[in-house]
Amino acid sequence: MDKTGFGRVQAGARPFLITITLFSMLLISFGHAESYYLHRPDPSVNLHGEYTVGLHIFPQGGLTASLCVGFFDRFQIGLSYGGENIVGSGRINWSNRPGIQLKVAVLDEEIYRNPLSLAVGFDSQEPPGSNLRAEDEVGSPGFYLVAGRLFNTGIIGFDIGMGAGYEIFDEDQNEDPLHFYAVSGLVIADVFTMTPELTVYPQRNPDDESVLNLGLGFKWDVYDGLKLEFLLADLLTGMDEGWTRSLRFQTTQEF
Repeated sequence: MDKTGFGRVQAGARPFLITITLFSMLLISFGHAESYYLHRPDPSVNLHGEYTVGLHIFPQGGLTASLCVGFFDRFQIGLSYGGENIVGSGRINWSNRPGIQLKVAVLDEEIYRNPLSLAVGFDSQEPPGSNLRAEDEVGSPGFYLVAGRLFNTGIIGFDIGMGAGYEIFDEDQNEDPLHFYAVSGLVIADVFTMTPELTVYPQRNPDDESVLNLGLGFKWDVYDGLKLEFLLADLLTGMDEGWTRSLRFQTTQEF
């Protein structure tokens, strides 16, 4: 199965300037909102007038930059783009298409005092570095529904989430578009978070390791909401066979 999502094209000025612009915005931004657990969407939505900027750094000189803007406290839109070999030499391997994100908050536990947060949305961005993996990759979230709840008990907290998605950009005729995922994050002093994320593809061959994909993320709130994350993916394979290590910066600011 080959769902690279990347094509070998001549490096042009436009995608390069888009990536550099988003990276520059990242350096001057501060805030608090999030958009993902690891590679799967979380239920949080930016408030009206907030924008989130992210930068994901992954193997083979890869970078994916993203920008997400909130409207009406319940709706946000986003755009992401990147490629491989941006850091390095030689031809840049740009993504064939930008990622598009739409999310609507049905329930919000913080603002409206609901028992949980619930969101529906669409996300066409494949996880950075997905073209480096063969059978164990995690595809784009596609159309999804996700619910979550943060249990804060003081110094220690627990972030629980469950979701389901239906991917529409599967290049293998959507043979396995449906997936489910679950997370259970441990939050320490509202500063450090460790989050395992398990994604299940029930339509894949039960004897194939790609039915399950396990990731693990470590997040540090560096300063005033500026987040630094170290992400591991494909942990059910051997370390030498396909563990993918990446870094992500993410932060939010108001207009």
